[in-house]
Amino acid sequence: MQPTDVRSHNLARVLRRIAFAEDPISRADLAHSTGLTKPTVSKLVDQLSAGGLLIEGEPIRLGGSGRPMIPISAAGDGAVGIGIEISADHVAVLVRRLDGSTAAKEIEAGTFEDAPEAAARAAARLLAPHVETLASQTKIPGISAAIPGRISHDRSVVASAPNLGWEGIPFADMLQRELGQRVKRRSGYPRPRLGNDARLVARTEMLTRRGESFIVVHGETGIGGTVVINGQILHGDQGWAGEIGHVVVDPNGPQCRCGRSGCLESYASAWAIRRKTGLSEDIPINELPSKLAPEALDEMAYWLGIGLSSTITLLDIPTVVLAGYFGRMFPQIQQSVGETINAHSLAAEDRPVTIAEAAISDNGPLLGAAIYSLQPLLDNPLPYLRTDSGPAAA
Repeated sequence: MQPTDVRSHNLARVLRRIAFAEDPISRADLAHSTGLTKPTVSKLVDQLSAGGLLIEGEPIRLGGSGRPMIPISAAGDGAVGIGIEISADHVAVLVRRLDGSTAAKEIEAGTFEDAPEAAARAAARLLAPHVETLASQTKIPGISAAIPGRISHDRSVVASAPNLGWEGIPFADMLQRELGQRVKRRSGYPRPRLGNDARLVARTEMLTRRGESFIVVHGETGIGGTVVINGQILHGDQGWAGEIGHVVVDPNGPQCRCGRSGCLESYASAWAIRRKTGLSEDIPINELPSKLAPEALDEMAYWLGIGLSSTITLLDIPTVVLAGYFGRMFPQIQQSVGETINAHSLAAEDRPVTIAEAAISDNGPLLGAAIYSLQPLLDNPLPYLRTDSGPAAA
């Protein structure tokens, strides 16, 4: 490894530790948590601070006669991550500063099934004013869109999103074109990339479940899932790993939108709920849980538990994290889902499976997309360090 590579790697370690810390952190804490020496940490902090990515607070004396602690935190204006969420009934955008604060958040309701062009226009319309302003003021490492479907390996094409009716859609190109028509600046912001919504939710969970193994089940346009093993997302050869919504729970069940019969989605997705209960299409997806009778919630929880039990037996995963509308239903369905899993899963013989609520139940894909957009900076801060002439080129 070249010296520049070592420096970039260590800068990234320090920046990630500070960016996702719940409270400001000291040099001594950084040295302890990263395994780097104190002199090395000091040099890295100085470089990141001079580059506009970190700020140091006023010294704090914690007692005794030792040196006061100087708290270090991410600079709010150091960089922003831009997230986009595409759903069947809304498009949302989030501009998240490096320090975790929100610079802007906007949502537009609409019908985006079979309408990728309309979704791209809506996202660009919401985002363009912010990109126009931010591109001259700070660094924008990435723009990421959360999609309820399978994404191509280069993160540019929606390979398949059955609940949107999208297949083979070059959505990143659509977003880029729509943004280009609305933003006068031709530089300062990167080309958008796409991500699966459930996996972006899992990335937010991984911030507090470091190194853990768990399954995320995300209810939104459809039912998405992500398997995380020892802190690493399991993708699979074709990108379908974790798609719990298309696990067959009854081969003789109703037809799913994917074309098969008896998938979990045909029992517990938003569209299946509406079909079974007769609830209006005008009710937003995020409001459906409050409209369901207790018996409907119990039935949904049962099928969700059935779908998860075989997956847990196969993978020996100790924790299930419920997100999206499943997270909003958590108090009502936790016990039933857990009892069904423990009754049908071999893994439960040694220990009961833990059913947990996602850290972010609302707009989880949107937050995940915004955090994911910061990844180029967090992987290699060097190109983003501010110079005397202004923000570094991304």
